[in-house]
Amino acid sequence: MRPAPATRRPVRPAIRLARLIRAACAAAGLAAATALSPLPVLAQSADPDIRRVEMTPTSARDLALAMLAEGRPDVAAQIADQLIAADPGDAFAHLLLARALADAGRPDEARRAAARAFRRSDTGHEKFRSAQFAAQMAVQQERFTAAQIWLRRALPHVPDPRFREVVEADYRRVRALNPLNLRFDLSVTPTSNANNGADSPFVVIDGIPVIGLLSGDALALPGTVASFDAKLSWRLAGSAAGRTDMTARLYTRQVIFTDEARRKAPGVRGRDYSSVTAEVGMIRRQKLGESLLSFGVTLGRTWQGGEPRQDDVAVSLGWGRSLGPATELALTAEREWRDNLLFRSGDQDITSLTAQLGRDLGGAGSLGVALNWRGSDSPSTNGRSERWTAYASWQPAQAVGPAELTLYLGAARETFPDYRVGFFAVPGGREDESVFATADLLFTGLDHAGFAPALTIQGRRTRSNVSRFETEELSVSLGLRSSF
Repeated sequence: MRPAPATRRPVRPAIRLARLIRAACAAAGLAAATALSPLPVLAQSADPDIRRVEMTPTSARDLALAMLAEGRPDVAAQIADQLIAADPGDAFAHLLLARALADAGRPDEARRAAARAFRRSDTGHEKFRSAQFAAQMAVQQERFTAAQIWLRRALPHVPDPRFREVVEADYRRVRALNPLNLRFDLSVTPTSNANNGADSPFVVIDGIPVIGLLSGDALALPGTVASFDAKLSWRLAGSAAGRTDMTARLYTRQVIFTDEARRKAPGVRGRDYSSVTAEVGMIRRQKLGESLLSFGVTLGRTWQGGEPRQDDVAVSLGWGRSLGPATELALTAEREWRDNLLFRSGDQDITSLTAQLGRDLGGAGSLGVALNWRGSDSPSTNGRSERWTAYASWQPAQAVGPAELTLYLGAARETFPDYRVGFFAVPGGREDESVFATADLLFTGLDHAGFAPALTIQGRRTRSNVSRFETEELSVSLGLRSSF
């Protein structure tokens, strides 16, 4: 990720918006005017050179546009007010008033007038012009979040597909200037294994005879998992060389079991498998030559079943740089301390190292590979483990129908050298091996206001020398994401 540009007064991003609005007004003014009934209105002004005259809406609009062209926004505003008094639903008059107020140096009132024009517009073209103008005024006031909202409201009404690229480019500029960044992910996932349960009811350990049976709630139970992930960052300081952000996150995962699951495990409750996590933190990104360094710290708490379950502190260090025009390398190290609030023996100290390599393949799309090592230390013998994970991802250069496709394929191996099942020590320790595959589709062709439906299909299979941890899962997740 590249550092944010130096903070400065944001006037340039509005230039393109202004040109669009001015061109639209000039091109569509007369056409819009003549489409209305010739209701008589009274145009009047305190200016001694303009006398009290009676004219049709078409003539009044022509006069207002002429006053704007001559640099007389005060007169144009008075004419717009008269048009609105005659017809409060006249969207063009509200936009005309917004333009006059903007030229008079009153951007806050101009933005509100553009908002009224948007609400009263009957056509997509009128809504597009009004939303664009409201965004321009919000940028001039440095109300960047409001500008982003208005740009998203403009997207469904673009009169030409080429305008969409312009709106998206303006949105990215405003987002770079905005110290506040919000991201939301929402998904609903029907799954065959909502509780990460075992495939078999028998407890079998390699090298030891059958030692028992699993209860119903320890078996794989079908259900639906709904998750909501909200992330916030606020830029505290920024320049061409680096930036510092405060971060916050709220993540919730709610489980609802099917009737079939409740027959298998009477009394099972989704809330016992549901959780909420809240985090706050800070991250510093600094550019050093061709490299980008990052350092972050995060504090968090997790609730499960409505009760506090875990506190954690994490620190991370990252390094990344380009290895050429089409290749990027990133290395990350993280240390996390987990404090189990129910059982002190459940505390964990976790170290994680990750290497990622991404390459642009041109017409063949983009390829990514990653390798992660994760080691956990704990007072509990069952909490000490080591895990290796490797995966590759590929995204075609072209969309597949209405969707952007990303494919993932990976494998993992985790060992617990001191694992025990009750009184039995597992010979050689517990070993789990997993394979997983994911197809992720973002339907940008069905985009609305910059948000698109997403479909994720995932399959996972885990084999273990402790049968309790042999699992299979197939899930289909439906969600909503930002498309840019």
